[in-house]
Amino acid sequence: MSEPKQTQRLSLDEVEVLEAIQKRQKQAEDSALSEVKFAKAREVLLLADSGLRRIELRNDTSYLLGRFNSAKPRTNHIDLSPFGAQERGVSRIHAQIHMEDDILYITDMDSTNGTYLDGVKLLPNQQHRIRQKSDIMLGRLHIQVMYKSAQEVAEIKG
Repeated sequence: MSEPKQTQRLSLDEVEVLEAIQKRQKQAEDSALSEVKFAKAREVLLLADSGLRRIELRNDTSYLLGRFNSAKPRTNHIDLSPFGAQERGVSRIHAQIHMEDDILYITDMDSTNGTYLDGVKLLPNQQHRIRQKSDIMLGRLHIQVMYKSAQEVAEIKG
């Protein structure tokens, strides 16, 4: 079994990475598509205050967000501990993100300190659509979700 990819941290020296993220954000703002349907697989970026995590999502796949034991890593767990998750009130199993019918969703897993999507507290165990550049708060941990829209993928292939 291969080792899971480690969380990558951004430092302020990595100007090129920060510029690329800002450019991607600008492109998303200019895009007419605010809701995105996904093709076969999409790279989704979870940008936390202190780092970046990349995941690849396909239809009928899901990832749990929370604080997990790194000694027993699982492929569908995203450990937010490197981002100060415990200090910011992230539950051990806090939320789930998944794709269904080519649309990205988040579900609060009855967390102690709640999950917020664009400033609105989510009811537990109910899925909510994530839009391009959605802001997510898991407890007090801020995460921004970014991904390529169907239009951007078509432009790259075209």
